[in-house]
Amino acid sequence: MSTAKEVIAARYQEQERLVLALYKQDKRGDEMRAALGVSRGTLSNITKRLGIRLRTTWVSTDQIRCRTCFEAKHRDEFYKTTSGHEYSRCKRCCGKRFTTGLNTAPERFFKYKISEIKAAAKRKSVPFTITHLDLAERYAAQRGLCFYTDDTLELRQHTKGGDNFRSVLSVDKVVPSGGYVPGNVVLCTHLANTVKNDLTLAQIAAWLPGWYERIQKFELEDFVDATAKLAG
Repeated sequence: MSTAKEVIAARYQEQERLVLALYKQDKRGDEMRAALGVSRGTLSNITKRLGIRLRTTWVSTDQIRCRTCFEAKHRDEFYKTTSGHEYSRCKRCCGKRFTTGLNTAPERFFKYKISEIKAAAKRKSVPFTITHLDLAERYAAQRGLCFYTDDTLELRQHTKGGDNFRSVLSVDKVVPSGGYVPGNVVLCTHLANTVKNDLTLAQIAAWLPGWYERIQKFELEDFVDATAKLAG
């Protein structure tokens, strides 16, 4: 009598055999899923085990059918591999996939933000020493709220256009010239960061006194934390 593991292994082998056969017939992903009666995720797992990639489906000499949205689009709507071949997913679907990954994995999001900040620091020639762990720690200390307004911070990619990015998490340098270093970085909404911009502390004190009080409290807490660490 076969055990449960043996039954599962046999099913995997049969699925892999069918996928290989369909792959050799140049079948599309949706056709493979229909033939096997499996989901997109299951088919993806099978192709990964086999070490194969679904082929790009050409509708005409310059039109490709996206493997995700199944829309026929011009070849310019697809990214290219290093070897010059078009991807099987269109740029729009690649972007959605990337954004979904960021939105559902906080650690991955903070690593993504660090890569953005590093590039910005290089452009502006300001110090940069923070890591994604510093951002995660700051996020926890602020309880997921904007440092300046107490609005809830959204962990998602900043997309241009409309008002959909106003609450997206942004990293602010308290003192602009101080750079992205521990003790000079807070998390705020994109809108709050846009308002603050590169204002000096004197300007913030004059024009945004409520925000200035928060900065003073933040600097005091940072000083106390540093003193405690030295004492320890």
